[in-house]
This record gives sequence, structure tokens and C-alpha cells, in this order.
Amino acid sequence: MAILLVTERDDPPFLAVLARLGELVVCGKSGFRLPGPGDLVVLDLVPEGEGWKDAILRFRRESPYAVILAVLGEEQLAGLGEEDLPLDDFLVEGCSEKEVEARARRLLRARGPSQMPRGLIIDAERYEVRVDGEPVELTYKEFELLRYLASTPGRVLTREALLREVWGYDYLGGSRTVDVHIRRIRSKIEKGGRIFIRTVRGVGYMFEPGEPFQLSPRGGDLTPRTSES
Repeated sequence: MAILLVTERDDPPFLAVLARLGELVVCGKSGFRLPGPGDLVVLDLVPEGEGWKDAILRFRRESPYAVILAVLGEEQLAGLGEEDLPLDDFLVEGCSEKEVEARARRLLRARGPSQMPRGLIIDAERYEVRVDGEPVELTYKEFELLRYLASTPGRVLTREALLREVWGYDYLGGSRTVDVHIRRIRSKIEKGGRIFIRTVRGVGYMFEPGEPFQLSPRGGDLTPRTSES
């Protein structure tokens, strides 16, 4: 369990108190890592100015399972009650360390096993896959194949296209290789009757999850995905 402080400031607020509460990771939006199960995201919105609401909505779309504690400036408070914003709690810049600690601890305690993220999470930056918060061990090619399928949900991809994109133009094996890897991936991620990958007979495969999922591409920027996107 970690605390992720997402900020663009060189001297971000609340560093000392957050570091006392657990493993603290400080990152900018461009280098943001995908939150893991039980992680708390402290989102510094003061530098966003008038665009802070859009920043919240964008962040929530990108990380639907994150527990978000927002840091706001006093001038941003006026718009807090104008709409139902997807925050778990907020702090006002300049508040006491005791208040920071109390609010952060409350959110960390509330993040018990029953509130862990549900569904599929693919973190291409760290080569990690989780289903319902539990890590899934994939080989390199299995991971790359799943990542490529998940990058185009709802689109049918031929075996030849998958071979070309995942194995490369110079790969000499046949399309049977794709079938074998798909079968192995399914055995690892499709638990409890779930279906993430659908076979299109005579053509290939389509990533078609029946629930929201997360895919973070390499480079840190998050890509929000659903079966309709």
C-alpha cells in the first residue's frame, strides 16, 4: 500500500506528514503510475487554477478505482458544491498536519479487502496485470498480446495482425502460436465466468470486457478504457 502524491510543484505540500503514513511516491501527471490495490492518491489541484474540476474528471476517468484525496486552494472551494465531483475527500491548502493525517488515515482504513479494485488492470509501465486486485503472472509475450488487444477494445483483430504486431514481421511461426497464447491468457484472467477475450470464428480475436478496465501505456500517461470506447 502506497500514498501517491500527484503534483506539478517543485515544493509540494504535506510531504512530511504523508511520508509518516506509509510509502510515499511523488510524481507529476506525465509520470503518474497506476494506483495499486489500497493505494491513496493525493491529487494536488492548486496549480490547475480554474481548470481544477476538469482535472478531477479527467483523472477519475483515467483511474476509476483510485481513492482520491484532493488538495484545493481557498479560491477553488466556491465551486466544490456546484456539482457532484468524484472525490473521496479534500483538503484546503494551509490546513494543519493533524487534519491531513486524520483525513488520510480515514481513507486508508476504509480501503479494506471488500473495497479493492474489481476487474482487470493492465500496467504496461511496470509489466503488471491484476484481476480484482490480485496479481496475475504472464509471460512477456502473453503480456504483450493482452496489452495490444486491450488497446483496441471492441475491434476484431486477425491472427495475422496479432502475429505482426506482437511477434514482428520476421516471425516464422504460424497463427497457431496466437491461439496457444490466447488460451493461456484466458486461463489466467478469465476467472469466475468472466470473459475478456472473444473468439471471432474464422477471423481472430476481440477484447470485449463486460466491465470497465484500466490500461496504462508505457510512458506513464493513463488510457481510460471501457468496452464501449
